[in-house]
Amino acid sequence: MEEAHIVVDVDLAHLSESMSLELDKLAGKPNEKEIDEFTIFPVPYKFRQSKKNLFDPSVVSIGPLHHGKESLKAMEDQKWQCLRDFLCRGDHISLDLCLSEIKKLEEKTRRCYRESVPLDSNSFVQMMLLDGCFVLEQFLKGNPYTTNESKTILANIIAFEQYKSDKTSAKLSSFALFLDSLVNTTEDVMILQQCGIINNCLNSDEELIDFFNQICKGMVVDNNHFLAELFAKVNNYCKSSWSKRLERWNRHKKQFIKDYFSSPWTAISLVAGVFVVLLTFVQAFFAVYAYYVPPS
Repeated sequence: MEEAHIVVDVDLAHLSESMSLELDKLAGKPNEKEIDEFTIFPVPYKFRQSKKNLFDPSVVSIGPLHHGKESLKAMEDQKWQCLRDFLCRGDHISLDLCLSEIKKLEEKTRRCYRESVPLDSNSFVQMMLLDGCFVLEQFLKGNPYTTNESKTILANIIAFEQYKSDKTSAKLSSFALFLDSLVNTTEDVMILQQCGIINNCLNSDEELIDFFNQICKGMVVDNNHFLAELFAKVNNYCKSSWSKRLERWNRHKKQFIKDYFSSPWTAISLVAGVFVVLLTFVQAFFAVYAYYVPPS
């Protein structure tokens, strides 16, 4: 029996090698975990449009997602200073010990990210140590670098919910949509604050309105989301209230037409009455005007 000969195309061999390298970069093991178990990921493109200021760091990068950006490199020297300060906090702390302990966490940390991290092992461990010491030193020194504004925290939690596949559990997204439906003018904000429903800690009511309008663009929630029943009740109430007002207006309009336009004589009487009122008003106006501004 003749042996089968497999002819290997050179180009396909290069392609196979290139694809194998890409597969080797993937974190974790095949079929090991579901997507929803990842805890760190880029904000979905559709959701982040028009609100990059809420997600893109403007001063310092923490972690690999924005690591190496030219606009954030000014703070890298500060990270090295924080590492030096941290290593001087005790004789039991050494650089070798820190690197050894962080190296043990590398694989577990990489698997927290939805996308593979394009850093080699040494670069990744160095980034973790520098960023970790920077954050720790800021907390210990009470530095405001790590103090997030409330709207930034809210935006990131909503982004996390938007990434999850189960939109029925997106409670904060549902709540934000509900407030966005209620808050359209400064008068709306004033009423909600007076009723104790919201406490605006932003610089102005307009900033609060802009925030909810901005954060809810591109948001997706399930039809059976957290506040779906409340949405339906409010919509039904508004429709019912509007229908009652419209019905009352139509009733008054019909009564007015019946009382004053049922015959030519009643219509003429109405027009004459309106004309007399207008003449009286004009006469009174000129009498007052002549008193305060006498003719020269």
